[in-house]
Amino acid sequence: MFPCYSRATARHKAATRVALVVVVAVAWPASAEASGPDDAAALTLAAVEALALDQAPQLDATRAQAQAARERAISARQLPDPRLTAGVSNLPVNGEDRFSLSRDFMTMTGVGVMQEFPRASKRRLRGQAEALAAQIAEARRVVLEHAIRRDAALAYLDLWRPQQAARLVEAMVEEARRERSVVEIAFRAGRVPQADLLAAEVELELLHDRHARLSQDADEARERLARWTGTPVSTPLTSAEPALPSPPALPELLALVEHHPEMQVAETDIATRDNALALAREAYKPDWRAELMLAWRPDFSEMATLQLGMDLPVFTRNRQDRDVAAAAADAASVHAMHEDHARRLRADAAAAWRAWSRARQRLRRYDEVIVPAAAARAEAALAAYRAGRSELAAVLDARRAALDVSLMRLDLQVESLRRLAELRYLSA
Repeated sequence: MFPCYSRATARHKAATRVALVVVVAVAWPASAEASGPDDAAALTLAAVEALALDQAPQLDATRAQAQAARERAISARQLPDPRLTAGVSNLPVNGEDRFSLSRDFMTMTGVGVMQEFPRASKRRLRGQAEALAAQIAEARRVVLEHAIRRDAALAYLDLWRPQQAARLVEAMVEEARRERSVVEIAFRAGRVPQADLLAAEVELELLHDRHARLSQDADEARERLARWTGTPVSTPLTSAEPALPSPPALPELLALVEHHPEMQVAETDIATRDNALALAREAYKPDWRAELMLAWRPDFSEMATLQLGMDLPVFTRNRQDRDVAAAAADAASVHAMHEDHARRLRADAAAAWRAWSRARQRLRRYDEVIVPAAAARAEAALAAYRAGRSELAAVLDARRAALDVSLMRLDLQVESLRRLAELRYLSA
């Protein structure tokens, strides 16, 4: 036996449930920024970034590269290793004395040492080339640290968005479930049409489907985040808005871009190419070598030989000239790419800053105009339903619109945060 409600009472109770759902939808943007009761154990953006930096094998690789280049820089400045030589001179190969080491007084068995003497300027430039390689590796490590923080933050936001949306939908699912129960009771008592019950059931199932889709998005984002944390993330993320610093004004941002670590990599690359050009020009200058050999002859005096040698760079047209031309072209190339790199960074910074600024303006419009308008529409539909001038479908329509507004605002909030992550990288 169902309790006896008047049609107006049934409408009022169903409408009250709908009103609660609408309140959840339009109040979510403000409440989502406050910490939830379980946020003490939740994973924050700062924790994810710290974990990503600690678990990044790329950073270990760049450190090893820099150390390797520093070691090679020391080696490159040294003289080449001396060479040990040994042999037999003036060995008879025919006649009665053939292959004898003692019968002919000219036959000598000797051992010697040979040393090459590359110019000190060449050795200095070769060492400098490796030192510059170490500087590039260190600069790239700094760039990589900032890039890892940026990419980890973006992956965090990719997971934070569906989790926030799921919290919103969960709250609405609970209210929709209660609403359906009230409408079902009223329908069995004959006080509301079957269409209202079917509408409430469809609305509940659609919310379940939305929640399932958000759970799927969260699972995929969680796997992508594991690329930065090293292990799958099972802890829920904090419901509070991730803390990212606001960027400086655009002129100041563009000034910071000129000293970005990426620019330092490019400038060190220029120095490396200039060093290679200087080393190519050094090839016109000959290197020296010396060889000392001691030889002995049975029954005769021992012999000593000293030989000096030098390179003869006389055919330079197709060797040294070509090497210098190639090194000059390489240097011109990196100088041109340096300017293109600076333009790209300035363009990226300006575009990201303007996109962030526009997103903040749109967020203010959502908070000041669109969200209140969605609430006013829901209240108007609710009042009309209470007065018997409209059906439940109109109220459900208003609720869906309120949910869509909340989700659109969440998307805009995430877009603004993604721009902040990019701007933090560009202003590093």
